[in-house]
Amino acid sequence: MAGRLEGKRTVITGAGMGMGRAAAIRFAEEGARVGLIDVNEEAANETASMVAGGGGEALVLPADVTKEEQIAGAVEQAAVEWGGLDVVVANAGIELAGEDDRADRLELSVWQRTIDVNLTGIFLTCKHGIRALLASGGGAVVCTASPTGLYGCAPGFDAYSTSKAGVYGLIRVMAADYAKEGIRVNGVIPGYTKTPMTKWVTPEEEQALISTIPLGRPGQPEEVAAVMAFLASDDAPYVTGAVWGTVAQIALHVGPRIVVPERWTWKDLTICGTWTFRFYDAPRILAQIASRKLPVERIVTSRIPVREVVSRGIEALGDPDSDQVKVLVAAGAGV
Repeated sequence: MAGRLEGKRTVITGAGMGMGRAAAIRFAEEGARVGLIDVNEEAANETASMVAGGGGEALVLPADVTKEEQIAGAVEQAAVEWGGLDVVVANAGIELAGEDDRADRLELSVWQRTIDVNLTGIFLTCKHGIRALLASGGGAVVCTASPTGLYGCAPGFDAYSTSKAGVYGLIRVMAADYAKEGIRVNGVIPGYTKTPMTKWVTPEEEQALISTIPLGRPGQPEEVAAVMAFLASDDAPYVTGAVWGTVAQIALHVGPRIVVPERWTWKDLTICGTWTFRFYDAPRILAQIASRKLPVERIVTSRIPVREVVSRGIEALGDPDSDQVKVLVAAGAGV
């Protein structure tokens, strides 16, 4: 039986590792010919070997997505080799953990590098990829976005979050731009996914993240690749301008929140009103509140389970299966 991408001529950026590599392997398994665009030629060659090992066809296309002449040349090489293109997967990205920060502490060079790769790189890939799709009579574009760009759920990663917000906007406007010309543009939003880009996450931080995911585990790059394959295929002919969450964590990111700094004093809590934790700070903050027996007027939950709050000895109101914590702090509660 032919795969859902049989004969599709495809280019994938960031194909040397993580979700890009998983997409290349999945697309090839589904019958696509895959052009592997990556700044790391050795990593792209490794992906090509994996594709070939599964009986697929891969073309290694070394290129830096921030350099227009390089990405234009890579796309053109694939189009010439195969007589056109059908699918463009704009996936390459970076996350500069340890350098990215909130705005007042963020170095311009870190901001610029992140925007250059994550937003300008996506734009350049789409610019030249879509030109090839137009010449071929239409096709599909899939871009990798992030929940950080939609919900502000990664405080202290301002450059990364902003770059991904830009990708979201680009997806939506390009979908409107090219719908009448037979080109569909969609995106995927991976939640916390185990890839080389998340190696910086400590075991403790990972457990805190996992505690917010209903499925109780991280996503895998192969699961993201499966959604990409669907969006690129003829099984999604009426899907455009959509941004698909690929793991069940997405539902937990909805709603405004106030950032809690890493270093804070109990005087920070001497206010009346609602105080909302970052989702991955909640276990730490709740434990500190419980241990200090801080007077709290009430806790309404909608971000982590009420059971978690109750287990820490804090009275909670609300549905036991709801997920967020909001603490209404009594006046003068701090010490």
